[in-house]
Amino acid sequence: MLKFNTLYGKLIKYTLLLLLMPPTIFFVVFYYVYRAEVIAGEYSDMTDVITNQQIAITGWLNHHENLIKFVASSPNIVHQPEMLSALFQSFLSTHDDFKSIVFFDKNGNVKVSVPPLATANVADREYFIRARNGQMTITSPMISRLSGEYIFIVAQPVYNKEHDFEGAMVGVFNFKTLLEEFSLSETNNSTHPYLIDLQSGAYLSDMSKGSPSTIIPPLKTSVPQSYINSNGVRVLGVSVTVNEGKWSLAIERPFNSIMSRTESFLVSFFCVSIIAIAIILPLIKKYISATVKPIEAISTVSTEILNNMSNAECPYVNMKNAAHEVVVLYHNFCNMATRMSSYVRELELSTLTDPLTGLANRRSLERDGCRLIEICRRSNVSCTCLVLDIDHFKKVNDTFGHQAGDVALQIVSSILQKHVRSSDICARFGGEEFTILASSTTAEAAMFLAEKIRREVETTSITCDSVTFKITVSIGVAELSQESHACSTALKDGIRAADCAMYTAKKSGRNRSVQWSGEECITA
Repeated sequence: MLKFNTLYGKLIKYTLLLLLMPPTIFFVVFYYVYRAEVIAGEYSDMTDVITNQQIAITGWLNHHENLIKFVASSPNIVHQPEMLSALFQSFLSTHDDFKSIVFFDKNGNVKVSVPPLATANVADREYFIRARNGQMTITSPMISRLSGEYIFIVAQPVYNKEHDFEGAMVGVFNFKTLLEEFSLSETNNSTHPYLIDLQSGAYLSDMSKGSPSTIIPPLKTSVPQSYINSNGVRVLGVSVTVNEGKWSLAIERPFNSIMSRTESFLVSFFCVSIIAIAIILPLIKKYISATVKPIEAISTVSTEILNNMSNAECPYVNMKNAAHEVVVLYHNFCNMATRMSSYVRELELSTLTDPLTGLANRRSLERDGCRLIEICRRSNVSCTCLVLDIDHFKKVNDTFGHQAGDVALQIVSSILQKHVRSSDICARFGGEEFTILASSTTAEAAMFLAEKIRREVETTSITCDSVTFKITVSIGVAELSQESHACSTALKDGIRAADCAMYTAKKSGRNRSVQWSGEECITA
């Protein structure tokens, strides 16, 4: 099968375009330009309609949310419930959008309702459960247990002065009110938008129709698209979300009516193109093949090299029938790839390794640390971070010189390398601070490791320029979280916690190990 995104395919395509008759080219340009303008104009009009409707509906919902919040904030709700009926009646007299307003106690029973409702418990309703959890909710349409009508509800939690849950303030709306307010019609009407419940997929504008069989493209897609809608009609459509993403507001217009004037041009061009390609394509393929095949070989080689840049090798390619320029290109490319491979290896080594100690640097820790954390999570084992800092390191530099400080850093790094495993990551995090990321290691085991390191550093004599001295280290230990948040976040939080524990060790007298445990640290 011919692929027009390849060099071979593009040469054939462009050659055919040059050979086709000028009238054909004219028809093609006319058709696509005109078609694009018609679709773009229609799409722009639909976008304006749907955007304005989205703004209006969102504003309406926000307004009624704020009204319920205002009522729920009244101190009379908790302290003078006998005044609620009068308050609700006064509210409804000035806000006729509401069908009713109800205050449910913390058990989900009706406490005050205007108009009065029969006894009903809503403890099992999602909006009451969300209110009990501190969330305000605008529901999707539901059938009222009392009236049998489609309603939707705005629910706001109510709290006392101690911020204890006292119940839920609920505003009830007849869903027809919203549909009529914004002229939301069924899908057969190509003038007005309509609503779809994204949770159930059902039509909200015409609930008797069930669920649509198609998903309406969202606003700001790359290009306007046509599709077959639930009525079996090809349409141009666009949608946006409202009510915090619970509903989809959509509009559709028949595609045939939009494009009927351009279809004859499409048929003519298609027929001419098929005939021309059938006659000319075999000749063109034979003519182009000899030139393109060597270049395709070089393309394949370049992909192989790119996938293994640090160890690039140029495989053999038969250039017997290739043009001189292509042969030169191939050899120059191979030489360039060999040099680049060497540069990449040197660069990777310099950017990921601390030159003084030979340990991994901070960048290497951040890159490989995520991989180690992911391995531990997949294996369901602990991963623990240790942060180590040399005590009074500035004093070492001031007293014995910076060369002695460098020797001290190298000695500490060698002790760390002796005690860590190949599966762990040991890095110089910066200055006199080191970090160990230990896989399959609990905080308790890491504390044991920290103490081994601390004691060996404490007892190790360091000699530089005939001067012998000793140093101590403070170590912080923190076990990384096993929660599902990003590994980069888990790494940063683990280092931060271990660093905090290390500073606690500093404040506690230095030369000790401290384990981070929430807000407190456990000192060894």
